[in-house]
Amino acid sequence: MIQQLFRAFIFSLVSISTFAVTSPSNFMYEGTITDISGSPVNLSSVLITYEVLVGACSLYSETAIDGTATGQIAHLVGSGSIVYNNAGINTLPKIFSSTIPLTGSGSCTASTTTPRTLRVTIATTPSITASIQVQAVPYALQAAGIEGIDASSCSANQSLKWNGSSYFCAADDTLDSTVQPFARTALPSCGTSVLTSNGTALSCIAAGTGTITTVTAGTGITGGGASGAVTVGLASLGTAGTYTKVTTDATGRVSSGASLAATDIPTLDASKIGTGILPPNLGGTGKSTYLAGDLLYASSTSVLAGLAAGTSGYVLTSNGPSLAPSWAANTGGLPVAAGSAASPGYAFSGNNSSGMFSPSSNSIAFSTGGVERLRIDSAGNVGIGITPSYPLHVNSTAEAIYGTTSSGGATIAGVTGSNSSFGAGVYGISQN
Repeated sequence: MIQQLFRAFIFSLVSISTFAVTSPSNFMYEGTITDISGSPVNLSSVLITYEVLVGACSLYSETAIDGTATGQIAHLVGSGSIVYNNAGINTLPKIFSSTIPLTGSGSCTASTTTPRTLRVTIATTPSITASIQVQAVPYALQAAGIEGIDASSCSANQSLKWNGSSYFCAADDTLDSTVQPFARTALPSCGTSVLTSNGTALSCIAAGTGTITTVTAGTGITGGGASGAVTVGLASLGTAGTYTKVTTDATGRVSSGASLAATDIPTLDASKIGTGILPPNLGGTGKSTYLAGDLLYASSTSVLAGLAAGTSGYVLTSNGPSLAPSWAANTGGLPVAAGSAASPGYAFSGNNSSGMFSPSSNSIAFSTGGVERLRIDSAGNVGIGITPSYPLHVNSTAEAIYGTTSSGGATIAGVTGSNSSFGAGVYGISQN
């Protein structure tokens, strides 16, 4: 982590030598930033914010990217990109006036007696902020803008002074004690060195040396100090690891982590799913295209396949368990299982033990209550209660054939039979 240090803060007027020239509308800020080892910090692409405050009230702020690769800053305050100036009302000359109350950012009101402070914020990681109270030099922005005072009004080495009701000329040594004496002396020529202040005098020091006075650790930062080598770092927060769901605090730090739960995923309707193919195990088909007339069937326990439409007139045929269905020609009937007397191939809804079945090749039979009652064999013989051996073969423990006539007589001809109790014959019973 880079520990950045402000080397020096220097203010000077720009484009002002006598009162005869145009009143300046800005002032210069200069400084150098090095890391803890004394090496300059590259500021060539770093955004720097310059802000003038009265107490905590911000009257003016602007930004610029004018640092150098060698850590040096030389910025003309008043020439950057304006962030706030109260819609143009808060010009630099007005800000440094001691008689004009001004409104700052957030509708705060600046006191006319509180000293002005320049705050410089450098957008490094972490950012560095330093403030310095602005003394006499920027107040000279007002020098040529006072009505009734011109260049001939004051002698050499005199300055304007306000006595409460008017301005007058006075020697430098009569100025208020709040004006730093060294600010009125000639600036030393530093060349490639850096101009610095110890609070009472200005001097030149070699670039790349110097210390800061205080580093304060902000929210989420540890370390800092007021002397010696100062280290800052991120405060420990949470437990290190890889998470699919995180929670952040007010400064954007990850404070905790967890795994995603089903409740974390919002319910989406099918219209929100724009891509992908839903597999069968999740309720889909696993297919993206079909042909008209295709039928879907399970080709395995987890795969759906398509059966193309068959020839016109063909019927869908099952080929047995674990086998794909197929289309087959309709040969004139509806193929069903042969069945049995207890479970006929053709049965009735709600009565599966009564119907028609095929007991052998080319023969059919009928059953009721799960018992065969009538059979027609391949030769056309009909058997009732028995497999037939004759054109009509009846087996019964009671009268096998019983006939009645309308006149009351009973006549059945051309029928033979046997009865273990009564002997051969067919019996007719008269109604008289």
